Amino acid sequence: MPAEPPLPRMRSCWPVCVLPVAGILIYIASVLAADGFTIDDAYISARYAKNLAFSGQLTWNVGEVPRTEGYTSPLWVVASSLLFFVTDSSAFRPIQLMSAVFGALTLLMPCALARRLGLSRNAVAFPLLFLSLTLPFVVWSASGMENALYTFLVLLALYLVINEEDNGLRYDTPLVLFLVFLTRTEGLVFYGATVAVRCVKLILAPDAGRDQRKRFLVWNAIFLSCLFAYLVWKIYYYEALLPLPVHVKKPAGYAGLAYVGSWLLYVAPFLLLALLGLRIGWNVKKAHMWAALGAYLMAISISNPMMGHDYRLLVTAFPLIYVLAAWELDRLFRNGHAKRAQGMLLVGIVVFLCGTLIKHPGDYVDSLRRRAAASAQVLGQVHIPLGKWLDARREQAGIKRVALADAGAIAFHFEGEIIDLYGLNDREIAHKGFSAQRVLERSPDYIVLNSKSDTRFEGNDTACGKMSEEIFASDSFKKHYSFVKQFVSHEPFYSLWVYQRLQGPER
Repeated sequence: MPAEPPLPRMRSCWPVCVLPVAGILIYIASVLAADGFTIDDAYISARYAKNLAFSGQLTWNVGEVPRTEGYTSPLWVVASSLLFFVTDSSAFRPIQLMSAVFGALTLLMPCALARRLGLSRNAVAFPLLFLSLTLPFVVWSASGMENALYTFLVLLALYLVINEEDNGLRYDTPLVLFLVFLTRTEGLVFYGATVAVRCVKLILAPDAGRDQRKRFLVWNAIFLSCLFAYLVWKIYYYEALLPLPVHVKKPAGYAGLAYVGSWLLYVAPFLLLALLGLRIGWNVKKAHMWAALGAYLMAISISNPMMGHDYRLLVTAFPLIYVLAAWELDRLFRNGHAKRAQGMLLVGIVVFLCGTLIKHPGDYVDSLRRRAAASAQVLGQVHIPLGKWLDARREQAGIKRVALADAGAIAFHFEGEIIDLYGLNDREIAHKGFSAQRVLERSPDYIVLNSKSDTRFEGNDTACGKMSEEIFASDSFKKHYSFVKQFVSHEPFYSLWVYQRLQGPER
């Protein structure tokens, strides 16, 4: 197998520490600017984590049978539950802090990965700088969701895999790949991509010793044993193999392809730079990187990007592209040829950074603050107050069951039973579909409806609004429920109407 010829050293044109320090400072400033940013979905995992910490049950509603698995990141739920166990608090802020810390650790991983790939000391800082300027990465690192942990583990796994090419197989690598899978289900593709490259390598190198093949079998056995044990536990604990969101979020077809296609245009200058490196002959380390990226993009292409706005589902792909681009950028710097191509690519990168991310001076930070403010407005004026109001009613009036579609922050602050109208955390709705009649037959004490008006109830074009209209139009609802309270945010506008089940003679 031919090896790439050694490259000349790249002359140092700036102190080695300048770019890493600049990138870290940019990240810290950006996270502070996005302080308070999160989305309602982040509280779903937090509810499971709180139930695990305080009741010992990894389920949506405490005491429910059969248990419900509506979370998509088991490892993040367990890590969040440890925070609740240590702090003995139901606050969400520690989870956001943990997310931001993993984002900071993630910044360092592309540097380590690039160094392991053989890039020069100056070039290894490029991915860190690019990543710190990537708005989706910063936003989701501050959100309290699992994106930062997932990206960190993916990069760590790739680092270990590439390290094995020089130092032989290690048995901790499949364990890290298993943790990747536990963080996001689609993380299984990284194990598959690694195995595929290794199999091709064994085919191209028929002289591989028996001991090497045996170690490869043991390496795979470790991962598959962990996977098998986890699936057996799931069947025992949840009486099901797949989480409920899989039944609700059907493959999006063209929408998934369009989602990935839009991202490819977003990173086009870096992608072109990375693709130039394919002109070089076979390199097993580079093959691992491209196989991982390709498998990941294929997995996202067939998924449903409904909850993946701001490229949330593709945050992990950014550092992979940046490392590959830095690899070629390093080559262009070290070689004295192709100056025109090098200049055009560097101009493209500048256009990307200034045009796509910054747009005009000050907009980068302002856009972060706008996102944080809009999200905090809805959560702070609607979801969180409503959840606390319901929980107070639970303690005072014995309210036990609430039906709603915004099953995030409201459910996190209300410790009673929640009927999730979307079905993400409700077995009956997930398997049979939403029906106003079936929801009303379960006699929820309160029903929360989504309205596009704060003066009279009207549904809207969202799925939540259409479900609300169907419930509101039901004769059973009109007979047994009455309006009690409204929670509204005006910028952005968001309105939830609360209806209480009538008791006694009034029914």
